[in-house]
Amino acid sequence: MRLTSQPNAWHARLHGSLREGVYFAEVLLGSPRPQRASLIVDTASWVTELTCTGCSACGKHLHPHFNLSGSATGYWLRCGSKCPGKCQKDQCSFEEKYLEGSSLQGRWFRDSLRFVSANGSTEALTASVGCALKESGLFHAQQQNGILGLAPGSATKPTMIWQAFKKARGAKSRNRVFSLSLGGEGGELVIGADTAHVGQWVPLQISGSSGKYGVKVEALMFNGHSIPCRGRAQLDSASTFTYLPKEAETQLRRALADFCKGQQCVPADPPAATGDEATRHCWNVQGGTANISTKRFPVLSWRLQGLEVPWPPSRYLVRYSGKRVRLCYTFRATNALPDGSQIVLGASWMVGQELLFDIDKSRLGLTKTANGSEPSLRHRDSPQRRRVVPRDAPSSRAVEQPAPITTTRTDLTTAPSASPAAEAETSSSGVSLPLPDPVLGFELETQIVEGVAGLLLLGAFVLRARRKLWRLLFNCLRGARI
Repeated sequence: MRLTSQPNAWHARLHGSLREGVYFAEVLLGSPRPQRASLIVDTASWVTELTCTGCSACGKHLHPHFNLSGSATGYWLRCGSKCPGKCQKDQCSFEEKYLEGSSLQGRWFRDSLRFVSANGSTEALTASVGCALKESGLFHAQQQNGILGLAPGSATKPTMIWQAFKKARGAKSRNRVFSLSLGGEGGELVIGADTAHVGQWVPLQISGSSGKYGVKVEALMFNGHSIPCRGRAQLDSASTFTYLPKEAETQLRRALADFCKGQQCVPADPPAATGDEATRHCWNVQGGTANISTKRFPVLSWRLQGLEVPWPPSRYLVRYSGKRVRLCYTFRATNALPDGSQIVLGASWMVGQELLFDIDKSRLGLTKTANGSEPSLRHRDSPQRRRVVPRDAPSSRAVEQPAPITTTRTDLTTAPSASPAAEAETSSSGVSLPLPDPVLGFELETQIVEGVAGLLLLGAFVLRARRKLWRLLFNCLRGARI
């Protein structure tokens, strides 16, 4: 059953899919002419930020950088008690550093914000937002303008959740509740969702106002047998993959390979123990069969403190089409995280469910949704969407970053291997959304820069040679005149 919303709830239509490796909302900022921005929904981050004009090192994103001077309702936050960051050069500033190498720097501002929903835009919410003036790593490479932090929040860590439910003078306080529904294509975020129709609940662990949401995993069940996968699991919507302890990941891969030997799950070569990413994590289909299905693979089950949550093969396997069809696992191995989590339940686990985060009652509701059709990917893997919290935070992640799938040269673009032209999708705003691969974008950008540098060196060499030739010719002419 679908969740209903309370009055004054904020609905946000989500774009993206597992094939894009990310889900994001669109917001309208400022007035009288609102400016559109795209923000990745991130349950493991506290900051909400987007790129602004004047950014000295920002990438190209879906929408133009936000221009605060173009808004009549926006203003910079001043240093003082209301500054959620640090005061630097008389500016309320922030700086976020991430374990995988990405970083953000900028200033805090305040303005009206509306979420773009399926029926238009929502009621305006006045919110403090980070204005990124410098970004690096995945933030520079991603197509979205920023991130939407959905951590619980506090007065010193004003997440979007905390600001939406902040008690106004004379107003009745409301429970902090939001729902997140990720489908095979798109989804929905509801800040202010109703809890009346949720039938299944599990305890929700929250590690601080700017910390992480987590649940306790008791077991990962495979065909009636338990995989040694237990402990605290972090809920991270910005992570495409689901991460398991190394031993559990190894045993699960082995169990799936053994199961499919007898059941003939798919006419494909199973993943190998060594090799590149595609070899180690994908079933490589024999021939050019187009109608490959995951239905013969077993349904896994997560046991969350007595509640069984199914994990169908259409979630832990995803299809990629190109010169050769592949079925690739959407789970990887990781070490234990600094906040004590042994597991990361990413978007590949969340798809097909509506998750209701009841923060004040510390519980998580789960409802199966219909918008979880099996995703079919026609492009190479691009799920390196991980938002790792700052190094100086006690709950920061230190997750191993798997290398991207290595494919042929044609797969360096976001187009099918049969054509060099990029295939695109279109958002509700009419913006063309090419299917991204941030890691490959870096590789391609590096190759372009190296190529340009080589051409410049060659040009300098030719110029010097021409100068020497003209000088020699000039000397010869002088000798002839003498």
